[in-house]
Amino acid sequence: MNPEYASIFDARGNLYDAAMRRAPEARRTEFENLMLAHPVKAGDVVIDLPAGGGYLRRHLPRNVTYAGLEIAHGFGAPDVPVIEWDEAWPAPPADHVFCVAALHHFDDHEAAIGRLLSAAKPGGIVHIADVTADSGVSRFLDGFVGDHNGMGHDGHYLSAGDLPFREKLIRCEVCACPWVFENRAELVAFAGGLFGVVDAAPADVEAALEKHVGIADTPRGPALNWSLLYADYRT
Repeated sequence: MNPEYASIFDARGNLYDAAMRRAPEARRTEFENLMLAHPVKAGDVVIDLPAGGGYLRRHLPRNVTYAGLEIAHGFGAPDVPVIEWDEAWPAPPADHVFCVAALHHFDDHEAAIGRLLSAAKPGGIVHIADVTADSGVSRFLDGFVGDHNGMGHDGHYLSAGDLPFREKLIRCEVCACPWVFENRAELVAFAGGLFGVVDAAPADVEAALEKHVGIADTPRGPALNWSLLYADYRT
């Protein structure tokens, strides 16, 4: 296993979790996009790894068997067990396996996706969403965030043309998933906390987001123009 993800979020998972708890609906579209092509149904078994604080769960149908698992201790969710990536995962083979915004912290995407595929039952779906290579989001993360979070940021980003296990790939598309907030102050505070920005003023965070990602005013409030690559595999 690449230890990068665990070491990063052991150190700043608490900041990430606090941001998600303050604005739990901000990323709703991001999570809902995961299931646009292959929805989760009542009665399905779901594995969510790495789950952070279990943020996907609120966006799933009722009456599913949800197993949120984490490989870093920093999030501190009492109902999300922390496990080793390479150990046997304490859940039955799943109908759906989710991996959201984590693979860019793994340098071996083939090994990581293969591990996720092994957790799905025959005919099950592995849903992946992550930052696209050479995108405004990746430039914001590796540039501004890397310069101001005290740990650096050097992501291993996904590219549609380089995804492994192509014979199992049944969805591959970049989708807009704007993060929506009540006001700009909430948006800036969320981004600063989520990405562990520790030495930049809110005005500088906002300026960097405007430059690399974009902020739009919508009837629901300001929206950060986030987008991700969504990929589904069938086992």
